[in-house]
Amino acid sequence: MPWILDTKYLFYNKKMLANAGIATPPATWDELQKDAEIIKQKGIVEFPIVWSWAQAEAAICDYTTLVDAYGGSFFKDGKPAFAEDGGLKALQYMVDSYKSGVTNPNSKEFLEEDVRHVFENGQAAFALNWTYMYNMANDPKDSKVAGDVGVVPAPGVDGISKVSAVNGSMGLGITTTSKHPEAAWSYITFMTSQKEQNAYAKLSLPIWASSYDDPAVAKGQEALIKAAKSSIGAMFPRPMTPDYQSLSAGLQQAIQQALLGQKSPKAALDQAASGGGL
Repeated sequence: MPWILDTKYLFYNKKMLANAGIATPPATWDELQKDAEIIKQKGIVEFPIVWSWAQAEAAICDYTTLVDAYGGSFFKDGKPAFAEDGGLKALQYMVDSYKSGVTNPNSKEFLEEDVRHVFENGQAAFALNWTYMYNMANDPKDSKVAGDVGVVPAPGVDGISKVSAVNGSMGLGITTTSKHPEAAWSYITFMTSQKEQNAYAKLSLPIWASSYDDPAVAKGQEALIKAAKSSIGAMFPRPMTPDYQSLSAGLQQAIQQALLGQKSPKAALDQAASGGGL
């Protein structure tokens, strides 16, 4: 049973964009790169973009978002396909952004909470992160940029996609060996009820479509609700394979090797495709 709907959004600092003369947030990944270059050239912030590219699952989520944007696939006809087409372009974009100087170089060691802290401290104009960051970054008790936080769907690619999104959702279920399946089902129906979901909408957006038109749910996070209406329908799954853990580890290593210049994106992905436990 769906319990949490989550994906990564593009967060941006409204004040920084205004100071750079940028009227609207980027709608494509190329625009993001160009906007970041403008912000850096004007000395507004040294590293305009921050990502969670540590050798961990976080990097796979960012990579998947880009694979989606470039129209890539993890598998075709049961065989790995991420070392070509959209999958290769996605990693090449990461490497190019890293080498260009607009991406915080520590991104290769960052997880999502590191991204949040950097963005909240006013040290980045753009950040890719999960839903939870919106209200935390807009809380003056927690953030130096509260009130200047904007959010839009992760960008698309001209001619391929309008937005991009990774499926970071979670579900609840009952095991076949459960000794109390009726009690478990009662718990699940409570946790997924619209009333309960709406009560915690500031932490996680509800699974109920009608909730997104509820003024009480949208209050104070109208921009996030608007972004979610586009992003949730575009969520792209991470590799769907029974050997996911092994493949994820291989892709994490490939991303690191490419970012550090130890291997070309193509060579790194080829290795992951051949030695990822498939």
